[in-house]
Amino acid sequence: MMLFACFEGRVTDLCEQLVESRRAAPSWRRRRLWDAIDVPKLQFIRKAALLIEKGSANYARVNDLYKVRCLIAHGAPTKVGAINLAADYQDICRLWKALSA
Repeated sequence: MMLFACFEGRVTDLCEQLVESRRAAPSWRRRRLWDAIDVPKLQFIRKAALLIEKGSANYARVNDLYKVRCLIAHGAPTKVGAINLAADYQDICRLWKALSA
């Protein structure tokens, strides 16, 4: 949970930066959609979709990790099954770096 929470914070920070930079466009035509985005109200997975191509393997992995996080956070850890923390840690580190690229 804590590891994913750090990743979630990073996604939120980068999403806020992206939206703010796009809102700064001088042309209304370029910024109009970005003006309508309220980052604090977006679900995590929607924030991730602004940063990661939705059909990509990275997006699918983030979505899988998010589903596990939700099950644990909402009191259903028995539905998760076995968790490989070492592999999940490596994946989150790799995804973190991919967000920065």
